[in-house]
Parts: sequence; C-alpha cells; structure tokens
Amino acid sequence: MKFQKNKHFNNHSASMIPGLLFFLILCFPVRFYRDWLFFRSFSILDPVLVAGALLLIFLAFVRGSLLVGDKGIFFILLLPFLFSVLSVLWSVNIIATIKSVVVYGSAVVAYLMTVELFRGIEIDKLHKILVGIALVLVSTAVLSYIPASPLSPENTYPHKVGDAASGFMTSYYARFSHPLLGLSNSFATILSLIIPLLMLGKRLDAVPKLTNIVIIVLAAGVLASGSRGVLLALIVVYGAVLSYRIITRFKVPKWVIWGPVFVLAGAALFFILNPEALQFLSDRLSVKNVSARFDAFMASIKVVSQGHFLGVGSGVALGDVSDISLRSSHNAYIQNILWFGLLPGALLSAVMLFFPFYIAIVPTASKLAHFAKINLALSVMILMMINMTQASWEGSVLRVMIYSLIGFGVVMLKSSDFAECTR
Repeated sequence: MKFQKNKHFNNHSASMIPGLLFFLILCFPVRFYRDWLFFRSFSILDPVLVAGALLLIFLAFVRGSLLVGDKGIFFILLLPFLFSVLSVLWSVNIIATIKSVVVYGSAVVAYLMTVELFRGIEIDKLHKILVGIALVLVSTAVLSYIPASPLSPENTYPHKVGDAASGFMTSYYARFSHPLLGLSNSFATILSLIIPLLMLGKRLDAVPKLTNIVIIVLAAGVLASGSRGVLLALIVVYGAVLSYRIITRFKVPKWVIWGPVFVLAGAALFFILNPEALQFLSDRLSVKNVSARFDAFMASIKVVSQGHFLGVGSGVALGDVSDISLRSSHNAYIQNILWFGLLPGALLSAVMLFFPFYIAIVPTASKLAHFAKINLALSVMILMMINMTQASWEGSVLRVMIYSLIGFGVVMLKSSDFAECTR
C-alpha cells in the first residue's frame, strides 16, 4: 500500500453532509463519565473515530493507497504517534502511555477523516463551512454563560466535586471557555488556529463581511480567555506579517487601524457582563505563576538527566516522576524531552518547529493555493509558538481538534489549487 497525494482528491462531487456531521460532533464531543478499560470516561466522538478508522482502512485497500492530502504534512503529524508507540518499551507508567497512544492515534484518524470527508468540495463552500464552525464554537461558549443553560459546565463536568469543582467553575467563568472543548487555554488555541485559515476569505468572494466579523470575534474571544501564551503567539506572528507588509508595500493595512478597536471592544464586553472575569482580571496581569512554569521546565530536564535518558514514556505526568505537582511541563518541546529522552525528544521538537516552514515550501500551481498554504503555515506557526508556554498536543479532544483543523487547511489548499487550475 502507498500513500496517495492528489489522485482521488478532487475527482468527485462531494456531499458536505458527512463532513458537517463529523465537525458537529467535534464541536460537541459530549462525554459520559463511566469507567471502561483504563479510561474514566468516553465520548460520542470515540465510536465515530473507531468507525472512521475502519472505513479508512477499507478505502485504502479498495484504492490501493491511503489518501493523506500531503505526504510530508501527514508524516510530521504521524511522528508523535510513532514516538508514543515506541515509548511503551521504556515507559514508567504503561497505562498512561497506552492512553496517550490511543489519543495520538485518534488525532491521526481525525486528520485522515477530515481529508477524506471534505475532499472534492469547492473552496468557496469550504470557506463558508469554516465560518460556520467558528460561529458554532463561539456561540456555544457564549450560551454556556447564560444562567441555567443546559450547556453550563455544571452539566458538562458532573464528575467534579468539592474543592476541585469550585476551582474549576471559578476558572471557567473568569476566562472565556468552551463547555466541551475545555477551559480557556484549550479553547483559545482552537480559535487562534482558525483565524489564519479564515484569511483566505480575503481572496474569495464568499461572505467577506461576515468573515471579517468572525475574525474579530475570534480574536476578541482569545483576548477574553486571558490565555497569555496564545495571545502572545498571535501578536508575534501577525506582528511579523504586518512588519513584512509595511516594509515591502510601504503602507499600513486598514485593518490594523480599526481591527484592534473592535477586538478590544468585544473582549471588554465579556469583562463588563461577567463580574467573575473582572474580579480575576488582575490575576491574569500578574506574573506570579511564571516562576512555577520555570520550575516545571527545570524539573522535566532534571528527571531526564538523572537516569531517564530515553524519557519516562508518553502520557506520564510530571507529578508522577518529580516533586512538581503538575500534569505537564507547560512546554511541548520540553515535554517531548521528558517523555522521549534528550536526543529523541529534541529531534521531535526540531521537526515540530520546522513544520510551518515545510508547509510554506509545499509546491502549488496557483496564486490562490499559494495564499492558502501561507495561511495554513501561519496557523501552524501560531500553534508552535503556543507550544512554548503550554503542551497543546496533550489534551485528548484538543489534539483531535488540532489535527482536524490542520487537515481542513490541507483540503482548502488542495481545493484552491484545483479550482484555479481547472478554470
């Protein structure tokens, strides 16, 4: 069997319904808290991914190839899964590592399902779908803040009790979050990855005004989340883009003037209408937890240097192997070293950092596709910067959503190329 790059990609008239249903489940991965095997819960997304994996295997045998969108992108996304599988051999907690393997495998399946379900759909329709996804995500989060809402976190996380529940609820309401995809950092990560993909709308005559509004709403959502690492990543990446445009074109784009005003107004509205957000705003402006992050960094390196030269195994919590009572290292690159050892972890981190640059050099045959790949590269660049302050790949639903969005970006890239080449 071989991986297939373009064949079967745009040679049929695709129905949007299966893809829309899949993304609807991604946006609403309702979870039931009941122990099974070594998991404490299961989601309606789980059987969908299992069925999707079986379908992908069947289609691969029928076609004689596996549809991956782009071989290089797929290989880079596959690497964390392969490293996790290998780490079973030296893991200090086999159960945690097997769980991590399952989650990484689910993310890979989600990427392949996204490529399969959305291939053949025209680029204009893909853009409208992405606008719709963004609106659904933000609307769901907003509705969860309404008193007695069925989407409230009390209904979504019934397993949390006592002090854990109190702290969770405080964190949820104080920072703009999603009731199903996770607290503020996770939700802000998803919103920030969608923003560059929506920028393709500036080259398409597809709901341009609505696209601008949605981009502003997403940016305001990131600001309202109080996720400093995500916000910093957005500012740095788009600050670099803006600087490049000013240097090469000698003018400041109009959106630089009015865009931040609306973003600030949207975030301010969240704080004004949410007393808990105002109460904890000063906490988000402090740097008191910065030292705690550095302690986690140093503890991770110390664990590896004290004998775990191949790491402790994928999925193993930092608190299980050190005195730091945190689940992660709060840095995906240092986490790779903790899990896989100095040399393998550094290699995987180097490949991850190279990821957006690889996307930027993917061959394209049209200007529209070139613009699409640059937007995808910026989206992944934002993710790589976020990974410096948090381990964005570790959350189960978050990881699946990230892989799906990258897959959607790949489909948009291929559809853009196909659209202009066939006109």
